[in-house]
Amino acid sequence: MKRRTSTMLIILLVITLIIVSFKYISLLEEYNWQQTNANLGVKADLSIASTSFTGNSLTVENYKSYNYNQAISKIASASQLFEFTAYYKNNDLSTTLDNLCNFMKQDEYKEAIIQKSKSIYDNLLRLSLNTEDKQATQNLVKLIGEIRLKQ
Repeated sequence: MKRRTSTMLIILLVITLIIVSFKYISLLEEYNWQQTNANLGVKADLSIASTSFTGNSLTVENYKSYNYNQAISKIASASQLFEFTAYYKNNDLSTTLDNLCNFMKQDEYKEAIIQKSKSIYDNLLRLSLNTEDKQATQNLVKLIGEIRLKQ
């Protein structure tokens, strides 16, 4: 009787272990899928934001253009999505993007931002290719400082 109870208990534990293992693997796959999609989303948002700053797409005369508003939208999206990515180690980037977005929303900084559009484009493009690029992040921090001073 005791042996039969022990055998049943072992069988029950093995079955439970198998079920828990499958559930864990399923959750891990879902997490990896979500993180991969978040990674791709941030890179895509940065890429689209960078293209909004290309060439003569932004000028002081037409700063209310679609490109400027699209850049704000994509930078804000990348900033919000960033914490769910594998790139979160570069947590300065999230704050930097958030700061850039906040300055872009303020009319008093629009002209300074438009004047720095080539540099912003270059660094956002670098970050869209490699979000862990610390130099590009630092370049944006420097640009934001210059924008703050309206240089």
